[in-house]
Amino acid sequence: MLREHRAQSYRYDAASDRIALAVRPPANGRAARRVPGSLLVSARGALVGVDLRGGAPMGEVVMWGPHEDVASTHDTEVELATDEDGDPAELTIPRASAWVRDAACTPYRATS
Repeated sequence: MLREHRAQSYRYDAASDRIALAVRPPANGRAARRVPGSLLVSARGALVGVDLRGGAPMGEVVMWGPHEDVASTHDTEVELATDEDGDPAELTIPRASAWVRDAACTPYRATS
């Protein structure tokens, strides 16, 4: 089973070349950890989401754009902070420009 979480915000820091997707506030005192992730990228090179299954049939995915826009995947490591229940709260993607064509510009917006 794939559990989907919708990102509420997208932030790109050009100085560190990192994208942060926030789902909800992370738990206090819980440090982010590096985990395997597959970046879901559109045909235009925009970040659509991050699959956190690490090759397993079950797991979680954080989506920023619609599933239909995924044209390619790129395996990498991401930094994951979780909430009190262990669900994804914030993902940080280092070296974002290696995977995402124009990391500073996203065609997607948060939905409620």
